Amino acid sequence: MKCKSCGKGYSGLLRICPFCGTPSADNVIYPNGIARFLARPRDVGSFCVTNMNILLVFAINLSIAAIIVNLFTAGFWCHYVICGAFGLYGVLRGFFGTKLTALRTVRDATLVSIIALGGTAIAYNLSDKTAEAINIAQYAIPSVVIGLGAVALLFLFIGLSSSASFAITTAINTAISTALLIAALVAKTSFTSPPVIYVAFGCSVFTLANYVLLRILSFTTRVKRGF
Repeated sequence: MKCKSCGKGYSGLLRICPFCGTPSADNVIYPNGIARFLARPRDVGSFCVTNMNILLVFAINLSIAAIIVNLFTAGFWCHYVICGAFGLYGVLRGFFGTKLTALRTVRDATLVSIIALGGTAIAYNLSDKTAEAINIAQYAIPSVVIGLGAVALLFLFIGLSSSASFAITTAINTAISTALLIAALVAKTSFTSPPVIYVAFGCSVFTLANYVLLRILSFTTRVKRGF
């Protein structure tokens, strides 16, 4: 979004411009029509909320309803509904962002899918379907991590990601892949073929280490220019 008063752009739903402090109501240039529609205020009884707020309330209530219904039905499926609802909410929030926040939207949607996969693995494990749970942990989740890392690199080079967003994405990837690697090492007999986990861990650590190295070199270069 862009403030009409100071002309500076920012992302997210804020009550005031973070740069000049001007209230955002009727003072914002939205990046697209979807963002304009989602930010439109509506009167709901004695409350004044935006369409985006209504979607958040809907996602929360849908999640609660799914949990309650799942308690009285067979299987474990409510996590799909919850992740789907909040995944959609996260993607729609991306319409308020700038070009540099594209990776954040992809990252949020990917993390929701990882949570859904994790919930599925837990459900399989509780149902004594250990093989299916392990397959998700040693194939599906690390593959998604590798894919997110590749997207992060691509977005960084084509200008669809800020340096900070790339760092956050890489750090999250490293944390997830490290947890999977520890699980694979602890349960060696169960994780019969974890090469995808090794690849995910190696790629994440390699990318994070090189990011830190580039930040150090960039800092030292700026210091040298100051003398």
